[in-house]
Amino acid sequence: PPGWLGLPMLGETSAYKADPRKFVEDRKKRYGPIFKTVVLNQPCVHLTGDHAKIILKMPNVGWPSHWLDLLGKTSVSAINGPRHKLQRIITGAAFTDAALARYLPAVERLTYEHLERWAQMSKAG
Repeated sequence: PPGWLGLPMLGETSAYKADPRKFVEDRKKRYGPIFKTVVLNQPCVHLTGDHAKIILKMPNVGWPSHWLDLLGKTSVSAINGPRHKLQRIITGAAFTDAALARYLPAVERLTYEHLERWAQMSKAG
C-alpha cells in the first residue's frame, strides 16, 4: 500500500504518539483508507473504515506482536470470539454510570489523603 516509512529507526512514532487521531486522518487524506507506516520501529499497515471492519471480524487476524506488548495479550482489544465477548461484559459493568458513582467517594478520599501527605512532605523539607 502507499505510505511513508518515516526516518530510519524512528519511523513515524513521534507523530503517532503526539496525536494518533490526527496521524491517521492526515495519512488517510494523503494515502487513502489503507496505508503503510513504521510505528515503534515496526513496519505496519493501517486499515480504516470498512476495510478495518472486515479484517477485524476475521478470527484468525490479530494485532502485531509489538502492539500486543503494549496492550497485553489478554486485553479486550487483543482477544476475539467468546472470550472477547465475556471480557467485554465483565469489564463493561465496571464503567456504568452507577459503578462510576460508587467509585467516586473512594477516589476523592484517596486523592485527599495523597495531597495531604505531599503537603506534609513539602513542609518537612
